[in-house]
Amino acid sequence: MPFPLRPSLAVACVLLSLPATESAAQIPPENASGDCAFSLDKTPALGVPSSLWGELEPTDIGQLPGSRDTTDFDQGEDFEPFPYWFSLDIEEGWLFALANRRLQLWDARTSPNKPILRANVGATALIQQGMTWGPDPHAFYLFRDIDAPEGDSDHVALVGQNHIGLVVFDTTNKTQPRFKYQDRGNGRNAAEVYTNRIGDRAYAFAAAETGPGGVFAYDLTAAAALPTPCVDQQPGSTSPCPGVFLGPVGDRSNALAVDGVETFLAIASGHFPTGLEIWDVANPRNPEPLLAGLDSEDVYGVALWRQGPSYLLSVRTLEEALVFDVTCIATGPCSLPAPIWSQEMVRSPTGTVTDSLSDGTPFLYFGSRNDCQEGNQNEWLFEMNDPTSPRDVTPPGTVVINGEPISYWGWYYSANGIHGFNRVAPRMGKFAERYFYRAGHSVLDVHRWNAPNAPIPFFADGFESGDTSRWTSTTNQ
Repeated sequence: MPFPLRPSLAVACVLLSLPATESAAQIPPENASGDCAFSLDKTPALGVPSSLWGELEPTDIGQLPGSRDTTDFDQGEDFEPFPYWFSLDIEEGWLFALANRRLQLWDARTSPNKPILRANVGATALIQQGMTWGPDPHAFYLFRDIDAPEGDSDHVALVGQNHIGLVVFDTTNKTQPRFKYQDRGNGRNAAEVYTNRIGDRAYAFAAAETGPGGVFAYDLTAAAALPTPCVDQQPGSTSPCPGVFLGPVGDRSNALAVDGVETFLAIASGHFPTGLEIWDVANPRNPEPLLAGLDSEDVYGVALWRQGPSYLLSVRTLEEALVFDVTCIATGPCSLPAPIWSQEMVRSPTGTVTDSLSDGTPFLYFGSRNDCQEGNQNEWLFEMNDPTSPRDVTPPGTVVINGEPISYWGWYYSANGIHGFNRVAPRMGKFAERYFYRAGHSVLDVHRWNAPNAPIPFFADGFESGDTSRWTSTTNQ
């Protein structure tokens, strides 16, 4: 379904303490309400102005394309055409974006600064392919998280609420994703999913809150080989979808977060049960426990990655971000060591953490699912070359607009009284090369990291300068 046309909105004049060269199109209109109520003054979304750029800069100069901006949606009855972006992944230059009721594939291979929408599949079309949910056929928020195996853009798994559970798609044809498999369990509601290749097969691990809850393993290779789409209502020995559902990882009755690297899997459940676990899933049918810790802490996000010879774990608790060196898991079961780094975060059960690489440089992104943000910074993008001393690459400066200091990320937050955009939430983000893609609830935006000592590009007339071999039209479809 194509996106609806958006009415043009007049931009009110505001008094600015910005350079005279700043484009007026980059300045949001004034909204004196100072709350999160929908306002026509807080749409369309605009990229942060150049006076706030530094190591990061937006690739959307001025107004975001309508296909990546839903700040004009006032949450009417029909959510279908208006995506709220919850999650994303990027493999082989393809950006998989998951919205509340929509699966999208964006082509970022030749124009990573301006990805091109190739597939835009809504819930109605997915029903026609055989996917099901319930008991509420009108539920607005269906999908939650998406992931594709590293280096594989031909298969993707997503999870969702309202008894959606886990769903597998064949994305070999990038314009027409094909529904292959669904585990609804006994009313499965899932929050996160992690996929990876182990040996010659691809697997998915879903963190489910109910239906029953816990972490469950799936054989993606087997799902892709199914001759026809298949729905598991009660996965097990009598499943009509043979070989896909492999069973639970551990015995948690509820799971909220899952991530992994190689054959290692980290899981957490938020408030209940507390703490975290790491498992060896080299044999996904027979996982082995390796580590448990933070038993008295609510853990809402986990990220697990390898950095040289070391295995590193980051967690997001109710009020802290922490990093642990868990290299001990490479040799068998062990205890969680003391953290090698920690930082206080805004106290919230909506915090997230995502790991990714930018041209080989490891990054952690700490975000939030809260779409009523205020202040100057509620998200952090840390360069992790030294995991004992992460470096936030967010530009540190502020400018003053109508007496209020405005920062790089704070520019977007809807609860800031005189700027910001409707329902922006920094839910998650990932790098591909030097481009950082952010699922921001009402925006899906792109930022470029200008690494220290690297040439800083400029943008003009829809083209990116610097490496002339990659000049390409950036017109969105």
